Amino acid sequence: MALVVRDDSGAPLNTHRDTMRVTVNAAPIADAGPALVVAPDEDFVLSAHASVDPDGAIASYVWRLPDGTTATQERVDHQIDAPGTYRIGLRVEDNFSGGAAADNDEVFVTVNDAPVAQAGADRLVAPGDPVILDASASFDPDGQIVQYQWTFDDGFADQELAQVERSYATPGTWTAQLVVTDSAGVANSTVSDRITVRVNAAPVADARPDIETDALQVAFDGSGSAGADGDALIYTWDFGDGSPPRTGQQITHVYPRSDTFPVTLQIDDGLGMSNATAIHATTVVVNARPVAEAGGNRAVCSGKSILFDACDSIDPDGGLLLYQWDFGDGTTSDLVNPSKIYETPGASAVTLRIRNGKDTEWGRDMDRVAVLVRKGPIAHAGDDLTVYANQSIRFDGSRSTDRDGAVNAFSRIMGDGGTASGARPEYRFETPGTYTVTLTIQGEAIGNRSPLDTDTAHFTVLPAPSQTIAAQDRAAAGLPAACAAEVQGLDSAQVTDHT
Repeated sequence: MALVVRDDSGAPLNTHRDTMRVTVNAAPIADAGPALVVAPDEDFVLSAHASVDPDGAIASYVWRLPDGTTATQERVDHQIDAPGTYRIGLRVEDNFSGGAAADNDEVFVTVNDAPVAQAGADRLVAPGDPVILDASASFDPDGQIVQYQWTFDDGFADQELAQVERSYATPGTWTAQLVVTDSAGVANSTVSDRITVRVNAAPVADARPDIETDALQVAFDGSGSAGADGDALIYTWDFGDGSPPRTGQQITHVYPRSDTFPVTLQIDDGLGMSNATAIHATTVVVNARPVAEAGGNRAVCSGKSILFDACDSIDPDGGLLLYQWDFGDGTTSDLVNPSKIYETPGASAVTLRIRNGKDTEWGRDMDRVAVLVRKGPIAHAGDDLTVYANQSIRFDGSRSTDRDGAVNAFSRIMGDGGTASGARPEYRFETPGTYTVTLTIQGEAIGNRSPLDTDTAHFTVLPAPSQTIAAQDRAAAGLPAACAAEVQGLDSAQVTDHT
């Protein structure tokens, strides 16, 4: 730039010229760099390296940071702990001596808010049941989820889906992990969540082996049952006899009768799964013991055959019985009705043992009778009777015996002052009352033994019945005539006809 001054003298040297140089400073250009996306507390670099001064150099840098502080370096390392979008300002000045020029720029730093992975609640399923794993509740607070990935620890293939449907074949406790990734692409863009899938193991019911017993009260024990997962079990017994089911691990039940009963034990682990229950069936056979009946005590003469009879022995279950007689003198028999001759006088205990075809401890029974073996004859006066006065009675002493089979004489004292002789005499009691009839028999006289023996029978004599007939003494011909008969001294149930 030139300056010329001139005076007004008009003289030749009335002007003077001077020059100066003017420099027009070009302002610097601030460049804070591209926008950044980082994770919380992640180190990032603010760089003003791209800032320029067209006609000089950048003399100073001032960064205005989100926490209110400043930094004066061209390159600044920084971190921000809270998610959000932050504006960071940059001011640069050049080195122009005539007065520095400045420029401003800013950069946006986004601190990523991590996505939230939600794999759902833990699951309890049975083997083979469908399981839907759903990650749709996952979200990204400041963007969107761009990837889902499920991984499994039971060998099932990884799945890159938000929702996966699958099943588990093997009981146990398994883990399913969900990994979600957002669009930021920074350190906290990927997060995970996991759930536990418990695949229920079915319980095992054990009602123990079949039971066979002769007792109506039966004890049951389900303690051999087990829940593979350690769950508390509920035991329910059905006893097979129509009674209501009952619960309990160990329990007793009283059966109403002898029979075969199908028993079931159901156990429940209480989890409500399709495989939460198990059933075990067993059988209870309640046997009725056979009943041995050897007959009554017996008296017999030595050398005389005696017939034993076990026909009244029974097996309530209808089984075939086997018999074993022990006659008390070292001899035995397996017949139902064996005969036996005792040669030696005295008392013998005869034992009858029976058993059914099962030959178990509850399939046996025994009975004992006493046999008195005498040398002399044995009188048998007959059974006790109830009769009416003046009723003809036939006495029977034919069951009396002697060693040689023949009774030589029979005599009876009737108890009312009368007597009778013979094996089967007839007699009438005229007066009501109670009478003891004594039978005396005479057998063979052998050695020093007495040939006589006595036995008694008791008779109750009731008043003889009588009847009264009442009738019209006159009646018209061809018309009914009324009459009535009354029987006294006889139970009305015994009156069968009036003629």
